[in-house]
Amino acid sequence: MRKKIYYKAVFDYGSHKESLTYEELGDYSFENNFHVVRFTTKDGAMRLQYNEEEVILHHDASHLLFSIAQEIDNDYSSAHGMIPLRSKVEKLSGDDQTLKFIYCLYQGEMLVSHVYIMMRMSDLSEDA
Repeated sequence: MRKKIYYKAVFDYGSHKESLTYEELGDYSFENNFHVVRFTTKDGAMRLQYNEEEVILHHDASHLLFSIAQEIDNDYSSAHGMIPLRSKVEKLSGDDQTLKFIYCLYQGEMLVSHVYIMMRMSDLSEDA
């Protein structure tokens, strides 16, 4: 189903913060017990798959896995090559209209970033 996607991510690195904001047309579906949102930004294609317990985040070449139940080791694709990061979920709630997601990324025992993702979707007819 075609939707208007409002996406914001805030990356808190301790000494500074960065944010990404996107307002794009995208697609929403519900597949294999996951809400699936796809859209393309100036920074690449994004796909978020989420339910009450897990999130799979694809942004261009990067793929990160998250689980409420456990910390997960990921390999993050960057301009400098693959970076091993461990993800830990702090808060996760989502449905067919919104996603609110807070997680931390660690390299070894060092906290690399605290990330806040907020996404909401609206039907195209709601924006007319």
